[in-house]
Amino acid sequence: MESLSRRGLIFSRLPLTMCSQNGFSLIALIGVLAVMTISLSVVAPTLIKNMEREHQETEGRQLRHIADGIQHYLKQNRAFPPALSSLVPDYVPFSTAQVDTNAHGFPRYYFIHPSLIGLDNSTGLSTAELVNARFILLSNLSQDIAPTIATPAEFETWWTTNESLIPNLHINRGNVGNLFYSLAITPQGNGASYFVNTTPTTDSGGGLLPTHNAFHLMGTMVGFDEDTTYSVPEVQFALTTNTAYWFDPNCSTGKQWNPVLSNCLSPIVLYTFDEGSGTTINDVSGVGAPLNLTVQNGAATSWVSGALSINSSTIVESSGAATKIIDAVTASEAITVEAWINPANITQDGPARVVTLSQNTGNRNFTMGQGRWGSDPPDVFDFRLRTTTQSNNGMPSITSPSGTATTMLTHIVNTRDASGAASIYVNGVLQASGTFGGNLSNWNTTYKLGLANELTLDRPWLGELHRVAIYDIALSQSQVTQRYAAGAN
Repeated sequence: MESLSRRGLIFSRLPLTMCSQNGFSLIALIGVLAVMTISLSVVAPTLIKNMEREHQETEGRQLRHIADGIQHYLKQNRAFPPALSSLVPDYVPFSTAQVDTNAHGFPRYYFIHPSLIGLDNSTGLSTAELVNARFILLSNLSQDIAPTIATPAEFETWWTTNESLIPNLHINRGNVGNLFYSLAITPQGNGASYFVNTTPTTDSGGGLLPTHNAFHLMGTMVGFDEDTTYSVPEVQFALTTNTAYWFDPNCSTGKQWNPVLSNCLSPIVLYTFDEGSGTTINDVSGVGAPLNLTVQNGAATSWVSGALSINSSTIVESSGAATKIIDAVTASEAITVEAWINPANITQDGPARVVTLSQNTGNRNFTMGQGRWGSDPPDVFDFRLRTTTQSNNGMPSITSPSGTATTMLTHIVNTRDASGAASIYVNGVLQASGTFGGNLSNWNTTYKLGLANELTLDRPWLGELHRVAIYDIALSQSQVTQRYAAGAN
């Protein structure tokens, strides 16, 4: 030691830094490690938490993608996908492995409500079944939950589970009731056929079709054929809204299948007297060119709520021939003249013309009148119609019983079908019937339509006109009842 100390090499006085000229000193290294350890203890939980949150959010997004794919599949194929793998590659941007398994390698599960597993879109769903138009997706990022859903009760248990209370559990609930629309089919008589979505079709075989009322998937193809065995449909469409149709063999060919709210009861001309002012009465039927009418003497009339009051002699007439009425009625060989009126009195005669398609007192195609002539009862309604076996004046006429004309708001319907059977209904009740034989080939094509008078102004009718409609079919008893129930407005 002495020899060394003489040389100035006293180890006890050497600084530690001299022990490592090319790297960290032991103390510095220990310090760095300590700082790193402290930093990791602070940062690591945050990083882990952020990564876990990202995994959870990613799983939620992917389940939403899959749920959207199920709905698209349902819209396009009118059926639920049998498995998640059926969505690949057209409905989700994943591989089969990605759609069946979550990012942590655990299975995803897909269940349709057990009541809908065997959904037949041709049959559709009842109102009670529609609430079950649901599916559910289940996924857990930490384990295989292996759920069992075989009954409606088990489905409801998972549907109502609060996944926020179970770490790593994800539930996506799909309610697809909004993809179903109701289709109602009601027969009003024997015959016809239809299909919904797929074959086999429903044929009547000449009998009465079964009533159908069910919910079907959006875009379902529907076809209606007037033949008793389905072949070529008169009506065909894709179901895109709640729809109701009925079949009525009393309607003319090509019009027997119609929507309930816009059916073969649509008239050729319709006057609702809603104008409220002026001397023009608009044809609001929407059929062909409007056959508008003009009040000849506005001073003889006044407007009341929903009606035109005829206070003294005038006429409401078309400017030219009522061609669209004449063409349609002579083609179908059938006619209905409907009017809601409130007579001013029950002493009018001639008969007083309520609705007429004529030239003068001795020549007409048809007339709906009130009263008769001379000593005949005045409180009746009279129906004249020109045919090849009737006179040019439409005689002999059909007349309702005495007392059917009153000073109350009244619904009058005159009909004649293609076989010649004719009827007068008052307030929905059949009051008179008869036969106008032959055909309508001798109708005059130049006659005008007139209300409240003959075209020669010598058969005036007084009272309120609330509604006048003319059809190219003979309404049936049930249809007349429906029109009466619908009211004047």
